[in-house]
This record gives sequence, structure tokens and C-alpha cells, in this order.
Amino acid sequence: MIARQIQPVNGVAELRLPDATRDFLRADNVDSMFFQVLGTRGELVSGDRDMPLPHEDDRPQPDIVEFRDDVRLRGNDIRVAYTMVDLPGLTPGLTPGRDPESTQPVLV
Repeated sequence: MIARQIQPVNGVAELRLPDATRDFLRADNVDSMFFQVLGTRGELVSGDRDMPLPHEDDRPQPDIVEFRDDVRLRGNDIRVAYTMVDLPGLTPGLTPGRDPESTQPVLV
């Protein structure tokens, strides 16, 4: 799972995918696979910039995977699995009022 490959580095989220995994995500000529990892401020960490975001009130609790079937991307209807990941030591971003020493959610 991509979410398990996200690590805090110098206060920001960083995705560390092995080359073989990255190649697998992009190598298929028949099926299209899309992914997106956003940091605590909504910045793109890795993946497809144009993937539509879930509504703010549809964001799951950390480590709970939700699914969406209402997504259209690049002319294709796609099914999206997404979650939030809490990582310790990230610079606060989308969640106001949290202690900088606490965990911060990252959208995957």
C-alpha cells in the first residue's frame, strides 16, 4: 500500500517508493493506474496532480480506507481508494490548532 511508504523528512511528507513499485504503477499499457499523495498543506508529494479530491467532509479518519466511484479522470471513469495517514513530526498544515509535535494527516 502506498500509504505505508510515506515518511516524515525534515518536517514534510515524502513518498519513498522502490523503483520496482514505481515502474509497476506506470508500466501497464492496457490499464491506467493513478495515484496521488498530498502533504499537510495540500501540496502534491507524488503522483497525478489532476486527480479530483474528496470533499472535505468525506475525508476518512487516519488508516480507514474509503472508496469513491464518482470520479472521472482523463476521460475515464475510475474507482478511487483513499485514506489519511498520521505521521509524527510533520509541519502543521491543513489541520489548524494541532501541536507541531503531534501527528499530522496526509491524504493518500
